[in-house]
Amino acid sequence: MGFIPISIDNYVRIFMKSNPTFDEKDLRQNLHRALKDYRNGVKCSCGDDIWVNGSAIVGNSCFTLKN
Repeated sequence: MGFIPISIDNYVRIFMKSNPTFDEKDLRQNLHRALKDYRNGVKCSCGDDIWVNGSAIVGNSCFTLKN
């Protein structure tokens, strides 16, 4: 099961509804940075791909559920 793609604009709209005090400009910049990192092959410390949406908030991480 993979992630479902979403545009940055749609993600920002949804995120800002739930997090109205978050700085939208920072969110957009962080999303673009995380997406660039992902496309450039940046990996989480565990070796898995980073998760762009989560990485835009807390830094480059994969957010996998490994046992």
